[in-house]
Amino acid sequence: MGLDWGWGPTSVMEYAIEHLHVYMGGPWWLTITAAAILTRAALFMPYVSAADNAARLAVVSPITKPIMTKMVAAQKAGDQIAFLQYKQEQSLIHRRAGIKAWKAGIPLIQMVLGFGTFRLLNGMAKLPVPGLETGGTLWFANLAAPDPLYLLPMATAATLHWVLRKGGESGVQMMNAKMLSIMKWGFPLLSLVFTSWLPAAVQLHFFASGLLSLAQSTMLRQPAFRTAMSMTPLPKPSSAPSATPAAADAAPSSKIRMIKNPILSQSELHDRFQPAPTIATGTNSAPGRRFPRVLKETVTDIRSTVQEVVEAGRGLMGQTKQEVQDRLVKAEKRQRDMYEAKRQAAELQARVEQQQQRRESRALRKAATASRSLGQS
Repeated sequence: MGLDWGWGPTSVMEYAIEHLHVYMGGPWWLTITAAAILTRAALFMPYVSAADNAARLAVVSPITKPIMTKMVAAQKAGDQIAFLQYKQEQSLIHRRAGIKAWKAGIPLIQMVLGFGTFRLLNGMAKLPVPGLETGGTLWFANLAAPDPLYLLPMATAATLHWVLRKGGESGVQMMNAKMLSIMKWGFPLLSLVFTSWLPAAVQLHFFASGLLSLAQSTMLRQPAFRTAMSMTPLPKPSSAPSATPAAADAAPSSKIRMIKNPILSQSELHDRFQPAPTIATGTNSAPGRRFPRVLKETVTDIRSTVQEVVEAGRGLMGQTKQEVQDRLVKAEKRQRDMYEAKRQAAELQARVEQQQQRRESRALRKAATASRSLGQS
């Protein structure tokens, strides 16, 4: 195509789009759309894994948010012992819930490939690549020039707005209402402003990617799809007012009782995080009778987790305090030994100087006596 991008995501997308165009034999608008579809399809299963991880994180967030608040406060106060204790507590809860921190970076792969596609299509439009000026369709026949009606930028902004309303590409919304309101209106507006002057090839790619992202986020929010893919069910929003930080500090036990909220009391979540309870094959227990049992076992498991965390924190704090005391005792002993060595060296030096003075005095007296004896004779 007359472009050389070296090594990187741009060259990868150049290779893919060039071969798609050659082997498909269609116009450029079809090649750009097919490249967006294939890229999204290749990353679909990693996105499913990231969405499941985000749902697990949303489930335990009522428990981990107070811990995170205290951890940040301990870090600002310079209390390293408390910071490590809260961090260990949070890590233990995440590990029990099956949360992997690295999965949160999976969407970055799409961002890197999207940036490479943007550079490639923008460079193709500047040449322009043969066939690009006539490779469009409908009202944007020239892909090397911006959309004359601005319909593609507006459609892209609209899809971005709906994707953010549905919780992003993972389908899980964890931002507060104020931040969500700013993002779902601010980002589409910025997108409309900065994509209006781009070539139609880039605008088409953004629109196709946004449409696929909207379809993906809608699919990931469907309970039937999540069940079929063995994903963690999405938590239901809590209708109860959130507790203030002061109330959370005044009543630490209330954090444990938060599992009565529907977010943490679903039997599906228990089946997801812990082995399912053994039920005899001969009994015909109704779902209403099984729910209290599942809830009781969930409460017991959460309490045991909290107890393990507290005991581990106490052990860590006790070991740390003992190590600090041992270091202080050793430092004091070294100071005493150094002082005693200096004192003994000073005393030894003083005795040596006194003996030297005595020898010199005796030598002077002997010399004076000898001189008097010689004078008398």
